[in-house]
Amino acid sequence: MKTIYSILCSSMFLALLFVNLSFANYSGNMDKPVLLQDKTPDGVSIKIGVHTAEYNSSVPYKSGFRWGAELKEPRIIVTRINVEFGNTKVFVPLSAYCDLTNPNICTLQTSNKSFVLVIEGGQASTSYKAEIYFENGYIKKRKVSHQEFPDESWEETVYSFNYLF
Repeated sequence: MKTIYSILCSSMFLALLFVNLSFANYSGNMDKPVLLQDKTPDGVSIKIGVHTAEYNSSVPYKSGFRWGAELKEPRIIVTRINVEFGNTKVFVPLSAYCDLTNPNICTLQTSNKSFVLVIEGGQASTSYKAEIYFENGYIKKRKVSHQEFPDESWEETVYSFNYLF
């Protein structure tokens, strides 16, 4: 059974971002994250925080933006994603979110021991859908696709790590 939580509609999300992030800066103590919580069907809790900030000139990777602001500077950037699966913090690499800008909606979809964080952002020609897949408490892959042309414009990253137990 899939559970989908829509956190905020586009206009409400942007309004809240501007209110919450008006004193934000890129360096850290800036944001009130979007919080998502659910449980898998077998009862494991999932907690996700999607942190954002207003764009400013101190962003170190500003020339690499792609999703949500292709040819212009974004208004908002995703700065961090925190994930807890049960009592374990899940490592989420910078590559999973550093090129996601102008987010509008965040949702969480769960099933058994896997879950998907979906971030939709941009507008019209810059709109995108990012799906970040987790399984058994580890990030597995990320797929970002253009909303208008999802079969022609997309990228996919598969993650594999050496796990020391």
